[in-house]
Amino acid sequence: MTHFDTSAALARLVARGLSHIPAAMSEDGAVEFSEGVSDADKAAYLEAVQDTSAPPPAPSATAGVSAMAELVVTGEEITGFETAVGVGFGMVLDVGIFWLFFAVPEPDTSYIPFVQSPGFNVDVTDRSTDYFEVTVTDRLTGGAANPARLSISVQRIK
Repeated sequence: MTHFDTSAALARLVARGLSHIPAAMSEDGAVEFSEGVSDADKAAYLEAVQDTSAPPPAPSATAGVSAMAELVVTGEEITGFETAVGVGFGMVLDVGIFWLFFAVPEPDTSYIPFVQSPGFNVDVTDRSTDYFEVTVTDRLTGGAANPARLSISVQRIK
């Protein structure tokens, strides 16, 4: 299927001084120009159409989720995972400091962990292929805190 962006082609034609499309496409795919169209207008039209007739470039990479989890925290322990894919386990090192381990190590550290918990500031403070460290503080007091839940999504370019 041929991609043809008519609005972009028209914009380029107008930029080149053409106010209409001076051609039609025949059944065999050849361009047929109206009578009296100058060679300059023909060239401008063909250049404008050529700019948009190729298919759009395929994305070279896409973002994807490599791990997700919903952790339940009770006091100074992670007491459960409500949902987990790609996260093997987690541990509380101290109040407000968590290490979260991948079920299978990541190939490199080019991943982005998103961790959140309502009412808390959550920062990722260290990353490795095996785990990442999360620091949590109370949004109002600024002190280290253990929230009741941590929602995690780890994304990477694939």
